[in-house]
Amino acid sequence: MTVHAAPRWLFTALAAALPLGCGADLPSSSSVEQLRVLAVQKDAPYARPGQEVTLRMLWTDGRPEHARGPVQVAWFSGCFNPPGDSYFGCYPQLAQLDPRDCVTGSGGARCGLGDTFTFSMTPPGGAPLILPQRSAGLTPYGLAVVFFAACGGQLGPPPPGGAFPLGCYAPSGEVVGSEGFVAGYSSVYAYEDLQNANPSPSGLLFGGVPATTSCVDAGCLSPRPEAARCGEPGVPCISACADDGDTESCPGVDVAPLLDRSIVERDSAVGEASEEQIWVSYFATRGKLSQPLKLVNDATRGWVGDYGTQLHAPREPGPLELWAVVRDNRGGVGWTHTRVIVQP
Repeated sequence: MTVHAAPRWLFTALAAALPLGCGADLPSSSSVEQLRVLAVQKDAPYARPGQEVTLRMLWTDGRPEHARGPVQVAWFSGCFNPPGDSYFGCYPQLAQLDPRDCVTGSGGARCGLGDTFTFSMTPPGGAPLILPQRSAGLTPYGLAVVFFAACGGQLGPPPPGGAFPLGCYAPSGEVVGSEGFVAGYSSVYAYEDLQNANPSPSGLLFGGVPATTSCVDAGCLSPRPEAARCGEPGVPCISACADDGDTESCPGVDVAPLLDRSIVERDSAVGEASEEQIWVSYFATRGKLSQPLKLVNDATRGWVGDYGTQLHAPREPGPLELWAVVRDNRGGVGWTHTRVIVQP
């Protein structure tokens, strides 16, 4: 197995993708015009030593249809308790793993392909996962860092001069650029007794009416039957606007996930019981969202009543995809999706 001589790929290739992996960091834009990894969900945001944790990726390919290729996702794990809890500190533990082996299937249990990946919260060599007294006032915890790559094409060896140890290629053999290749990481914390549930919405309101929602693997896109028409129950519709999403001239339609206050949990990891912070990020393939990021619950002020946004219609009729991704400050995430029909 190849041993990397320098941690160049960790320092350079992942720097631009950090918001995709961190629980508290967010993508900077609500517009989906390229391959995007919108979220990574763990079935156990707070795990226990030895527990198997399954990660699920929410991605979508917003590139023009003619530029799209099959999307391939690879994962590689094996980093536990890096210095300073930083992914930069993972290199010594990952130096013996060539991520290219994850694509060929020879990387063993530390690798995986597909939209989901299961790994064990078990450090190699019998090392303890939970380290006591990391900092005064903090509950002892452990940390695992899992890296991923999403390719709008076929994963393979890195191109000449490539910073990341994997490349992404179109069917023609051409290298796919950053518009179709995303690298990032996800952090999973472990405690002996603490738990955290994902803040999952139960649906989506569009114009104050529950919309038909669907989330499946392969990017959380489940196309509606072509027979679906505006006016049918649960089919969200909006009229096209000549100014293409302009928030002043294009009337907006209210959008909000269906959330119950029961999703709010106590955050006692810092030694003082307080409520977790929760927010929602909105994404759309077309049109414009007036406020792509809204607070749902504040750690000190509690529940926020108005966490919705408005979708302003695009110019061209046809379908658009709309997501609401709900996150908490402890690595929990949930989402909902619907297809909106833009009518002339």
